[in-house]
Order: sequence, then structure tokens, then C-alpha cells
Amino acid sequence: MRYGRSLNLQVHLLIYYGPDAFIHNTPFMDTQTPAFEGIAEFASQVVQAFSQERTLPFEKVYLCNTLSSELKAYEIFPQFLRCR
Repeated sequence: MRYGRSLNLQVHLLIYYGPDAFIHNTPFMDTQTPAFEGIAEFASQVVQAFSQERTLPFEKVYLCNTLSSELKAYEIFPQFLRCR
């Protein structure tokens, strides 16, 4: 999927990690990454590196874990922050 620049609008990308993502992707937790925060931090590093090579069309990118009863969300670009 490709995203283009919006006309002077602030565009944010919200990525959900839910049941469909769990079914179709390798589970994120292992001995190196025992919690969702670890995968969010890794995702932040990947997006940060990608943004060094290309201009992203998003002002901010968020990653949310909807697999547990407690919703966990992180801003992964342009900085790494846990959302409260």
C-alpha cells in the first residue's frame, strides 16, 4: 500500500496489532522481546531508519496492541512514547 502527501494536512497513521495480525504474522513475544513495549520500540527504530532514507507522508505513527484487555498504544514516530 502506498500513501501520498496530503495537502498541508497533518496525517497520522494508526497501526493495530490485533487478532488478524496475530494469526497472519509471527507472534512478537519471545525471550528477546518479552513484552509488547519491546516490539513497539523495535518498530520505532525501523520506522526511524526508514524515515532517514525517505520522507514519510505521516506526521506521527502509532502502534496499538488490541490483543489484551488492557489497550497499549505507543507513538513510534517521530519519537518513541507510551500513550496514556
